[in-house]
Amino acid sequence: MKVRTALLMSLVVLVVIICSGCASIKLEGSSVEDDGLTEYAEPIAENTLQGLNENNYTKFSANFNPTMKKAITEDLFLELTAIVHEEVGNYTSKELAEITVTDRHSAVVYNVAFEKEPEGAIFRLIFIEDQDGERELRGMWIDSPKMRKRLALER
Repeated sequence: MKVRTALLMSLVVLVVIICSGCASIKLEGSSVEDDGLTEYAEPIAENTLQGLNENNYTKFSANFNPTMKKAITEDLFLELTAIVHEEVGNYTSKELAEITVTDRHSAVVYNVAFEKEPEGAIFRLIFIEDQDGERELRGMWIDSPKMRKRLALER
């Protein structure tokens, strides 16, 4: 079971990196003018985190592009939520931390509070603009000290 969980977490991280196409994104810089990105990302972030709380795949994946939906199936989602709920509990609040815009993508980063994670977590959303100028969610992930610790222990 431990190996399966470690493989699952590794797969999720890999899928998100592949789907986002942003393995080299840098978030050290200062915030930039977001051109409405904050207002666009806010309901997506909230919906995704609430879907995670509620074990609701439809809500969680509502803004996924087809590639993300194919990569993060409902079965994988249910396994992931079980781990998240066990390790950090439910999401309780978020605060915008940073926005980074590059030529290839935009990243919106939130500091997120979970019930059982006293150190807090980071929630990243990665967006790209398609040829028509429409934004599309291409990647997302949660980084938490407890989740990292569990992954390290299971390797």
